[in-house]
Amino acid sequence: MFLSHFKEEAGSDARYLSDLIKRKTGCAAYLDSNDLVDLRTLFNEGVHKSDIIVMLATKGVLTRPWCLLEVWEAAVNQIPIVLFPVVGGNWTLDDARTLLSDLMGQMQGRNQWCMPEVMAHVGAQGVTDVREVEDVLLAHIGLVSSLERPGRPASMDLDQRLCAHLKQDVADLSSWLPAYNAVVEQRLSVISWQSWGSDNQIIASVQTLVDECALALGRAQPEWTDTTWELGNQQGEENKGLGKGLLGCLCRQRQAPSD
Repeated sequence: MFLSHFKEEAGSDARYLSDLIKRKTGCAAYLDSNDLVDLRTLFNEGVHKSDIIVMLATKGVLTRPWCLLEVWEAAVNQIPIVLFPVVGGNWTLDDARTLLSDLMGQMQGRNQWCMPEVMAHVGAQGVTDVREVEDVLLAHIGLVSSLERPGRPASMDLDQRLCAHLKQDVADLSSWLPAYNAVVEQRLSVISWQSWGSDNQIIASVQTLVDECALALGRAQPEWTDTTWELGNQQGEENKGLGKGLLGCLCRQRQAPSD
């Protein structure tokens, strides 16, 4: 699991969540600030080696070039993304959709240094049309039921390029997009992160996150018990590894959950 976040808005939340997931389940949750020394290795050592990306959704996360490129790299490598809205973070689905539907225009007032960085990265992969970038981000996150928008008319060429990136059949695009968008909107109705909640609220949030990640990966959800979390708080050699396996539904089959 890779935790994508905007440090100024959710750095402490990401560290807390990463530590909680590791302690309670035994499965690593990667943070670029902890696990990566050079940001240029962000993709090869972080995103590409993760089964799933969890984005701590806050107001500014999608205005950061590295966060957008984490989504891009996840998309072109068919790594699912689960949005995890931070309570009080002022993220909304409508605002995210507006931003990603007009990156060049919106970024002028939000972060004018973002798009040169993004386009330089995707340009090295042969992508020069910002509409292609928008399509990939919108579709892979699941924000839209249709790609048509101002400045992006119906285009078989753009549709084909999108499907080539996402490894989808262009003939299925008109049915796949609305179906996936419905799944994402349903997920957003039940999932959120509030680090200052009660212990029970925090535990419930993480359990729901893990369940939704398992669904996104097409894997069986773990069976939660009250003692799962209670035992994780005990100390001593006899309790080491009690959390292992709970995120086996998320870890690659060739790895142990603690890898």
